Amino acid sequence: MNKKTINNSLYEVLIKFQEKRAKIYYNLKSLERITTKKARALKYDMARVKIKYEGFEHLLYKKGRDWNIHYTLINEFLPKYKGRRESIYAEKWTTEFSWNLKNSYDYKYHNKLIELVKADLGKNKIGFCIEKDGRGYYHVHGISDASINKVLVSVKKILSQFLDNSENRIKVDEIQNKYCYIEYMKKQGEIKFI
Repeated sequence: MNKKTINNSLYEVLIKFQEKRAKIYYNLKSLERITTKKARALKYDMARVKIKYEGFEHLLYKKGRDWNIHYTLINEFLPKYKGRRESIYAEKWTTEFSWNLKNSYDYKYHNKLIELVKADLGKNKIGFCIEKDGRGYYHVHGISDASINKVLVSVKKILSQFLDNSENRIKVDEIQNKYCYIEYMKKQGEIKFI
């Protein structure tokens, strides 16, 4: 096999791998909200990014007048420096967490649990929403800039002070796609930050 054949076969394998990724695309208008950049600055970024990812139609393609930008490329558009306009998407969220309780507790109860978790985490930030499930019971979805272990220890510690371990279901994990997770939380209700 010559070098060109190896490069072509590697390229084909990479293309097949990329095509299996989630097909979540944003346009420049939606990136304004995510990145807090103005439309003009995003167009300058787009000029750079389209050259860099030329030939990768599964990541970046134009449909009509709009660019479709795969979610994995959002970091290419984020501001290099912290500006005056801030966005929840620009924060360094690393951990997602949620809990469901066996019995029904009101909104204030869950809110108090979140406040206690935040107090236990100290300087780390938390974003959360409290929503009702199909049973009509409230449960919590949250994000934090603390490590997975720190959040897990804190959530378990606080919930175990008030509930038996068999009464709750806790999930703490690394955020795979913070943009999608934040959008999911927004869909559930207002995101609050403490």
